[in-house]
Amino acid sequence: FGFQSNRIRRISARNNIHWRVASGAERYVLRRFGDDPAGHASALWEHALVEDLADASWPVARAVAPPREIDGGLWLLMPALPGRVLARGAVGPAGYRRMGRDLARLHDALERLPARAQRPGWGGFVEAALPLSGGPAHRDALLADLDAALPEAARAFRTALQGVEGHDLATVFAGAPRVAIHGDIAPWNLRYRRGALCAVLDFEL
Repeated sequence: FGFQSNRIRRISARNNIHWRVASGAERYVLRRFGDDPAGHASALWEHALVEDLADASWPVARAVAPPREIDGGLWLLMPALPGRVLARGAVGPAGYRRMGRDLARLHDALERLPARAQRPGWGGFVEAALPLSGGPAHRDALLADLDAALPEAARAFRTALQGVEGHDLATVFAGAPRVAIHGDIAPWNLRYRRGALCAVLDFEL
């Protein structure tokens, strides 16, 4: 990415791996996306969404350069955003009301962004045809395996599935607006400074 680091430290490793990077006085976060090539399309979709939110003046980590493929992996370098992550379990009613107001503002901003296709590898639950890979046929095979191990659980799933399909939700919601969502607005994905929101993190989900 054209930067010389003088310190790098891994800070998380789940689906994606993150490092905190220092380059002189500047601070960055380096992300390596998971190895699934299909997931790279999802990562590029996420990158485009964050770019749109940054253009709308939202405090998100706009990448310093487009994602780069290196040795089969997809990498992204972002600025480290300021502020303090809210501690788990330390948010009271007033804090959640503040988060709710910020989430409402984020929803409003997302609704104003250009319409975009479904994120690759994801789908609407209204279709009731999960998993996306293999669709109903794969689902039936999974239910058959579950039936062999836990018949009562398999019956419960089939009953729920029939109830969902009976409503034909795909048709009911066909004309509804589709907007991107964050999916994990929680204290650990927001940063505040002097009571003001200064970072929305983690659009991975």
